[in-house]
Amino acid sequence: MWARIEGGIVRELTDQDPAGRWHESIVWVPCDALVEVGDGYDGTDFGPPPPMTRDEAKEVRAVNVARIRVTVTSGREYDGDETSQNRMARAILGLSAAAPGTTITWTLADNSTAAVGVAELTEALMLAGATQAAMWGLPS
Repeated sequence: MWARIEGGIVRELTDQDPAGRWHESIVWVPCDALVEVGDGYDGTDFGPPPPMTRDEAKEVRAVNVARIRVTVTSGREYDGDETSQNRMARAILGLSAAAPGTTITWTLADNSTAAVGVAELTEALMLAGATQAAMWGLPS
């Protein structure tokens, strides 16, 4: 993993080696999987983030919400960002009006597709919503 550092803060993470992919002014530092967007970096070590302003916290939250993925009981992994949650809600509404057992072809987080029903999409939506809700607090 690599962390993009801006102003002593981890602003982005990638699992692809950024060497040669970005302008040399962009600072990428190797890191382990425990590092998260918003962590601090003092030039040597990663650690707790410095206190954030409300706007910085909203930026970090937006990045983390965009990365939400949830795994349902069937073992399938779904994207859980806000756009995906909106799509799930619309599909659930449509499937709820259809005949029992009706499925829809859904693109999963790994870009494979699966025929899924209302129960599985509802589970994915509930998990994604709960994950997002846990991120929602901001400093005053």
